[in-house]
Amino acid sequence: MLISEVISSEREDTADELLAAVKNVLSFHIADPDDEVDIPTDQFQQDVEMEINRPVNIDTLMKAVRDSEFAVSINKSRLRAKGDLDQDVDTEAEPTVDVSKMAGNQAMKDIKADL
Repeated sequence: MLISEVISSEREDTADELLAAVKNVLSFHIADPDDEVDIPTDQFQQDVEMEINRPVNIDTLMKAVRDSEFAVSINKSRLRAKGDLDQDVDTEAEPTVDVSKMAGNQAMKDIKADL
């Protein structure tokens, strides 16, 4: 086995380990209803470093977060997990419509029209 093959294999294992750690930490943030909407990137980086027991470069971490598809956005100051809504999203409930009542009314109108 060539040295380059060993290094390449080790890099793949490290990348897989980092991706798994990112998914795990993000899952905890998504599942916690009391967690903040925006996660500070430095706090998230510390959590991931504790998970894999080694330091992680911020650019490598950002790539792993994007690859995980568990986050909506990330930059060097904050991270927004996928389960969190953007602050601009309107969360007001839409007025509901009783479809069965509408169908019944329409059916009665059609019956009366045929008579």
